[in-house]
Amino acid sequence: MIYAKSTCLLFLGVLAGVADAAGPEVASLDRTVVRWAARSSDGHAQPHFIGARELAFESRIEGLSEGRELSRPYSDSHVRTAIQRHITEEILAELPVDPPPAPKEVGRYAEGARIAIEQQVGGRVALNLAANLEGITAEELNAMLRRRARASYYLDKVVAPMLQPSEAELREVHRHGDTPFTGSPFVAVEDKVRNWYVSVRLRNALDSYYRSVRTKVSVELIAWRR
Repeated sequence: MIYAKSTCLLFLGVLAGVADAAGPEVASLDRTVVRWAARSSDGHAQPHFIGARELAFESRIEGLSEGRELSRPYSDSHVRTAIQRHITEEILAELPVDPPPAPKEVGRYAEGARIAIEQQVGGRVALNLAANLEGITAEELNAMLRRRARASYYLDKVVAPMLQPSEAELREVHRHGDTPFTGSPFVAVEDKVRNWYVSVRLRNALDSYYRSVRTKVSVELIAWRR
């Protein structure tokens, strides 16, 4: 999946137009801005679609995760990262797992995904403000969290255990100063260190998985006339 910079900038303009009009009163309105497909082993490729509001929200999360203020626009690199993560999560979420996760387990993983995102963006208030800014409903946010939950479940159960690091692992990472919580006693920030560590491992696993399948993925950016 390769994007020309001019194409990304045009696409950002499309998203910006949607963001200007977004809000709770128009949350039911959306437009497809990305069409993608991943070839399966039998050569078939089922098309999938990403809406403008959803992608704008996911791009904003990427920006907030890097410390960008909510009032500042996200960049083309945030859009590219959001597209790649969305596609990778959706591919993984659709892969079979034996045994499949129970609904309660999906809910538990989804809550873990919410906590991780909140820590990345600066708290629940910031997450909710970002969702409101892009016209994302609670149901749409929950759907995104369930997708992330199923993707992380697959990685954890099929690829490698990564969601339940030991206390010894966390202490070692914290001791080396690799976390954002250097300087605080481990016992005071253990939960935050765990969430951060799991998020980093998941992101690395998602990036690695995408690199392994990207030659099978085709992506088309869709613009429109107002």
